Amino acid sequence: MAKELLWAAQNGESYFYDDENHFFNSEVRHFAYKYLAEAEKVIRGVGDFDEAVTTFDYDNDGHNEYICAMSSYNACISLASGQITHLDVIHNCSNYAVASRLPEDKYNRGFFVDHLLSDEEFEQYMLTGSVYTGVFSTKKFRQIDFSSAKHEIKLRCDAEYSTMNLPVSLRKNYIANSDGFTVQLILKNESPIALKANLIIESNFAQMNFKNPRLNSYNLEVVSNEEKKFFERPRQCVCLENISGLQITDSTNDISFIYGPNEDCNIIAMPVFSDKGTVFITSLYWKIDLAANREIEKFITFSIAPPKKKRHS
Repeated sequence: MAKELLWAAQNGESYFYDDENHFFNSEVRHFAYKYLAEAEKVIRGVGDFDEAVTTFDYDNDGHNEYICAMSSYNACISLASGQITHLDVIHNCSNYAVASRLPEDKYNRGFFVDHLLSDEEFEQYMLTGSVYTGVFSTKKFRQIDFSSAKHEIKLRCDAEYSTMNLPVSLRKNYIANSDGFTVQLILKNESPIALKANLIIESNFAQMNFKNPRLNSYNLEVVSNEEKKFFERPRQCVCLENISGLQITDSTNDISFIYGPNEDCNIIAMPVFSDKGTVFITSLYWKIDLAANREIEKFITFSIAPPKKKRHS
């Protein structure tokens, strides 16, 4: 059975451009990922499975990636942008982080992509979801430490911010668990003057409704000022402040993704439509005011919640 699924995944149509609809055939590509994930699910079911985090050159680009094979998901973390480029949910064998590019992008859009934007750049981002520099999102991180036993990956990126070329650094630590990740971010102002910016943590959810690629298939639920707010498959940008928790739900498969910041944040959530398909951008952000040689720390817990089993009366 697993061998048959592997053969099914090797379908060249996933790389073809659909000239008639002006879309890459994202549905075929999705099923290629799905067959691979289903093959692994079959293998897991017939033997003992142990969770593991390993590192090797997964995509043959000359740099090691980090592969997290956990109970609820498989994920690939890349040094490019320090982001999650693949997130295969085992429950429905779907890859939610396609890490594709929109036409204006200089970076791939996966999960936990970091931007440092001026107020002017941030206003543009709120309108279009586009980032032209982003500082960290266009850079390659480097490994500081890696522990397979602890399921922990520690990365760092040094960059320059604004036209003044102010030196800044970002330490980014992932700890994988059975249902998701804990992500720690430590931003430091390495310059001799104060730094004012917007720190954005962006995740891009792949479209799962292939019958209508111009439809957003994700619901948004947030807790703001101790009040729950629900947005059903929003088509416009949703901007909210003082968020203590949020949940993104794939309405097609009833899979939920839950974010728990260690302190209140603000969010931007919007679908972005392009010739290459639809992504649902969900970004947590904070306004940063850092004195010289000071740093600030943020924690985010990220969990995957499969559909709850329905009780039969």
